Amino acid sequence: MNMKKNHPLFLAGMFLLLAVLACNAPASTVPTAMPTAAGQAGEEASPAPTPTSTPTPSATDTPVPDVSGPGGCTLNSSWVADVTVPDNTEFPPGAAFTKTWRVRNSGTCAWETGTKLVFVSGDPLGGPAEVDVSPVAPDSSSDISVDLAAPADPGTYRGNWQLQAPDGTRFGSVIYVKIIVPAPATDTPEPTDEPTAEPTDEPTEEPTDEPTEEPTVETGPDLYISELSINPSNPQSGDTIHVRVGTYNQGSQAAGAYKVTFKYSPQSTGVCAWDVSSTAAHGGRILECDVVVYSDYTGLATTDVDGTIAETDESNNTSEIEIPVPEAVGVDLYISEMSVTPDSINAGDTVAARVGIYNRGNAAAGSFWVYWRYGIGDFDGCSWEIDSLVARGGRILTCEVEMYHSFDTVATADGTHVIAEAVETNNDRAFHVEVSP
Repeated sequence: MNMKKNHPLFLAGMFLLLAVLACNAPASTVPTAMPTAAGQAGEEASPAPTPTSTPTPSATDTPVPDVSGPGGCTLNSSWVADVTVPDNTEFPPGAAFTKTWRVRNSGTCAWETGTKLVFVSGDPLGGPAEVDVSPVAPDSSSDISVDLAAPADPGTYRGNWQLQAPDGTRFGSVIYVKIIVPAPATDTPEPTDEPTAEPTDEPTEEPTDEPTEEPTVETGPDLYISELSINPSNPQSGDTIHVRVGTYNQGSQAAGAYKVTFKYSPQSTGVCAWDVSSTAAHGGRILECDVVVYSDYTGLATTDVDGTIAETDESNNTSEIEIPVPEAVGVDLYISEMSVTPDSINAGDTVAARVGIYNRGNAAAGSFWVYWRYGIGDFDGCSWEIDSLVARGGRILTCEVEMYHSFDTVATADGTHVIAEAVETNNDRAFHVEVSP
């Protein structure tokens, strides 16, 4: 009896206890709305966000693996700059243009004669299948140009090019040219007195952070060394090397007359010099000379060496190249310097001659003679006896003579070959002396 009376109260207590527990239980995370499929009844589905595309890195910016070259060195190249025709340059249909890239030899092999830039894929743009590339030493840069033409139809066009060794091996970064041929402009309707649409409070197109076209900036001349190479790239003492120096004006105004030099030895006479009459805007010259080298030196090319041209950038007028000459084992004598004073000589004048003798070997030289022949007579010469000369040491020899004729004078170290030398072919050096009658 008592249990039946208390049962309703017991149930009421249990419901009360459950309600209290429910109020204190942790809340579950429930989505505020379930997505509905497009086309179903209810709220219309929003389109999925468009993923932002990640631009593919340009081949010209991506390092590429080295390729094995002759003798164990490596072939490679890297893009430095678009000298002309930046990406997305617009050209009218059929317009001819020249694309120039600056490319650096990032391998350890010199680019030999016979190296080419070849078309590999994309739009040929009326260009050749290949163009020749000048020899370039490691860590040096060169400007390579290809003559092209814009297609007749509107569109965006890209052609890909790559360097190729004389044996046909391709290597280095793929460089490209990318242009746009715009569609013909359509006729613009005449304006009416009344606007065709009510103006809105907000612009119909979001402004972009960058202008769609770079403003044209007028600059003055800007000269720099665009190429510096030697051939052969690894000469021996006494070898004649061929030097190529490129001077380029990347400014928007022509440069007047200026001088370019290449210094290839510590002596003041070890210099090639060229007088350039003028260089057009976005134009350049290749200058060449042959020189004899005897020891390691960092060659220095300088454009506008006297600072004659007022340039927009005066800090980019020099370029350096290593001239490696292997160390001589034993004795190696050579004439390091030759000069006469005064510079202007008349027949019968007394001139002071100066001859430098140097031992670039790693062993001392014993007794030997040095001669300087300045004329055609048997006694037209100076001679000096050297008792000894330490390794990597030298002497300056002088004499005074009367000169009556212009002559290609010749100085000779150890002319009788008393000393056994590591290199026997670099003991003579010629120097022309001009004498006015």
